[in-house]
Amino acid sequence: MAGYKKEKREKVLSKKSRPSKKSKTPNPCNCLSYVISFFRFIYDFIVSFIFYFIYKNTPSKILPPVEDLLVLDSCTTLVNKIKNKEVTCHHVVECFIKRIEQVNPILNAVVDTRFDKALAEADEYDKLIELADSEDKINLIFDGKPLFGIPFTSKESTGAKGMAFTFGLVSRIGMKSNEDAEIVKSLKTAGAILLGVTNVPEINLWCETRNKIYGQTNNPYNTNHTAGGSSGGEASIVSACGSPLGLGTDIGGSARIPAFNCGLFGHKLTTGKDNTKFNIYFLL
Repeated sequence: MAGYKKEKREKVLSKKSRPSKKSKTPNPCNCLSYVISFFRFIYDFIVSFIFYFIYKNTPSKILPPVEDLLVLDSCTTLVNKIKNKEVTCHHVVECFIKRIEQVNPILNAVVDTRFDKALAEADEYDKLIELADSEDKINLIFDGKPLFGIPFTSKESTGAKGMAFTFGLVSRIGMKSNEDAEIVKSLKTAGAILLGVTNVPEINLWCETRNKIYGQTNNPYNTNHTAGGSSGGEASIVSACGSPLGLGTDIGGSARIPAFNCGLFGHKLTTGKDNTKFNIYFLL
């Protein structure tokens, strides 16, 4: 018993002899971060309060309802339907063209189109399907073109042959791209069909999508809200079912921010995994 008490007393003494932990010195960077966050909160509150009263009596424009449920299908679903001859490429492309014509006057997302050429390309694809008289031949077509017959849109600042290529700059009004960017070529090689190009802020340097050439792109869920930027045109038209697939660009969130604002998934590829000729290209 005495030995136990002695051992216990030694443990207590050893604990007391340990040096006390020194209090940590506050990190000035953390303090600065708290101050900035506080002022940012106040700023956001004041701005939101002001704009609430500016726009509270401005009703949001409602998009027309979807007429053909085909525009709600994903790319993989559309490819399977084309492959199984449930629908034609012409019908798929035509459905998305009609949807763009319905919603674009409200959204101002698509700024240049090639609808006639897109339909002609779709007809050529349908002929390939008709000529494939066996399942093996059809599989061979789709193995080489995994996006066979799928319409898509692309950001105006991404070069697409024959399409507007202004970057939203007044000094470039009327300029057209002489060739396709590598990522556009890749999608076309995979069988995708370009419908048109979409709006951007000036030289892609803003978190909203507006410029002095095309004006402002609106959010499809509430036209009083921003679609984000700089790929806001793409996010807006894809979210409104005007395109099943869109190409945007992203360095600091230019595809991910608009995708977030418009209820989509924005994917920024790992740096170096894509060809950046003409720009930095990413799937939206």
